[in-house]
Amino acid sequence: MWAKLATSVRRLKSVRLARRFVRQQSGVAAVEFGMVAVPFLALIFAILESSVIFFAGQALETAVADSGRLIMTGQAQQQGFDQAAFKNSVCAKIYGLFDCANGIFIDVKSFPSFAAMTMPSPLDAQGNLVNNFGYAPGNEPFGSSGC
Repeated sequence: MWAKLATSVRRLKSVRLARRFVRQQSGVAAVEFGMVAVPFLALIFAILESSVIFFAGQALETAVADSGRLIMTGQAQQQGFDQAAFKNSVCAKIYGLFDCANGIFIDVKSFPSFAAMTMPSPLDAQGNLVNNFGYAPGNEPFGSSGC
């Protein structure tokens, strides 16, 4: 009988302890923050990474368009640009976002008409980059041939 009573008292104490633990409110904010912090920080870093990638893409697109305008207006031909000089004009506008020495390749070609364009793949059968890029901007600025 005493053993039964002692077991009941222990069970009652554990129930009281559990109720007291459930009603306790101190530290709730820290526990909730701990549960929400990891997904929140992951979301913040994903947003920041996406914005950096978007900014880098826009910067590269703008740099190529501005440098391409040099060819279209004939300024690159008048200044005697070669592939390295044209690459330097692109790299000067991307502000260190890319590895210009090893990560950017320049391939400039001139075609007599839009239908005559052929663009070979820069990758071989294994998916490796084949550096067969050249620099042939043409002799006339865009639109000067009466087109």
